[in-house]
Amino acid sequence: MDKYIRVKNCNCISDATIEIVEKSLNIKYGSNGTGKSTISEAIYAQANNETDRLKDFKPYGSNDNSQPTVDNPYFHVVKVFNEDYVNSYLFQGDEFLDDSFQVFLKSDKCDSLAAQIERMLEELQDLINNIDAIHNLRTFFATIYCGSKSL
Repeated sequence: MDKYIRVKNCNCISDATIEIVEKSLNIKYGSNGTGKSTISEAIYAQANNETDRLKDFKPYGSNDNSQPTVDNPYFHVVKVFNEDYVNSYLFQGDEFLDDSFQVFLKSDKCDSLAAQIERMLEELQDLINNIDAIHNLRTFFATIYCGSKSL
């Protein structure tokens, strides 16, 4: 069953009705500056009982009567895929998660392409190492090394 949420007076959004499909990943997309982040953050604030935070979305220059609101807040768990969400997966205390791209791109196709790229890079490195001109250039640079400075 589809449900709807109404967002009013939030930044650039004067009045919007957003359709939400239950038990599904709901992705809203649009051009920059159209209110995607505002909508998601406002729904998140309402769902997490952070209604004081809604005041941060009050449109610039609006009067006191136009308070930001989110109606039909039947959600109890809302996740917003933003920089904070990504950082919560990538940064674990003082450490950075190894191979962080795999958090988002892990698939058999991705693994196959990564292996293919790795093989191609190894072949390229072998070619470079076997070119006499490059070997001679490396030898030449080694002979002109002067103390702590290179020419």
